[in-house]
Amino acid sequence: MKIAEIAAGWDRFFFSPVSPYPVAAYRILQGCIYLQFALALGPDLQVWYGYPGIILESTLAADGINKLNVLSYYHNNEWVLAVWLMLIAASICLTIGFQTRIASIILFTILVTYSNRNAYLFNAGDTYLRSVAFWLVFAPSAEVWSVDSWLKNRKKAPFDPLVSAWVWRALQLQLCFVYYSAFYTKTSGWYWSVGEAVYIASRFESLFRLPLPFTFDDALLAGIFTFGTLAVEAALYTLIWVKELRYYVIALGTCLHLTIDWCMSIPMFEWMMIVSFVLFIDSVDITNFVAAMKCWLKNPLKVLQAPTKA
Repeated sequence: MKIAEIAAGWDRFFFSPVSPYPVAAYRILQGCIYLQFALALGPDLQVWYGYPGIILESTLAADGINKLNVLSYYHNNEWVLAVWLMLIAASICLTIGFQTRIASIILFTILVTYSNRNAYLFNAGDTYLRSVAFWLVFAPSAEVWSVDSWLKNRKKAPFDPLVSAWVWRALQLQLCFVYYSAFYTKTSGWYWSVGEAVYIASRFESLFRLPLPFTFDDALLAGIFTFGTLAVEAALYTLIWVKELRYYVIALGTCLHLTIDWCMSIPMFEWMMIVSFVLFIDSVDITNFVAAMKCWLKNPLKVLQAPTKA
């Protein structure tokens, strides 16, 4: 293979014109995740970020590193509330696609601010939220299914635009890096290598939500689920790129996250990963699904009615 062929392949992968529907669908779904995140912070907002809060700003300044923190501009609880309301507004605007670029910038800025103001509150899932918020700043996610696109094209004939693929690819790779990191970290641990990790995780009573119809007391069952989890996570950054296998991998990944969400209380994490799978769904399938949903909403009883005999 020649260098020119590699460069051409790189250019096709990252910069070829593609449909905007996968990124637009992701913007809508991820916007709902951000809105849920913002609302979940509300009841304890002053505890985590207020004055005085559980973490003093003098503690944050101890490392001598200047960090982005818009909450430090005004040292009062009214400003803390105002920033939170801006997060809610930005999440709604992102979801509906109104002033999408500005909303994305505000959203990313506030998410980084919250992390810098109280890093002890967040986990790896929140890091993923901030990472994709950064990519959404550059994404052409408002080209369709948005108020912005309606305002721009309301006097024009309907058409399907094409956009550069690079942000869509960046979001896909970001998701794959998450699963690669999860797989690599787990396989280097003892409990995962001997097939006991799922049994250990099932004993975290502080995270328990709802019971499964079986337990992991049996070593064989625990081993199947442990190594099965590793296999699914490996497939989610490798085989998901194979078009013929993609939807099977997405189905397995969805089942994995739904199972974890059922039995463990890890707020939003499983759903933000499931939502991210839409980035790998073909744009034709997305538009067909939306068209089918529109038909169903127009006549929801039609699909339930049995055909009548003449």
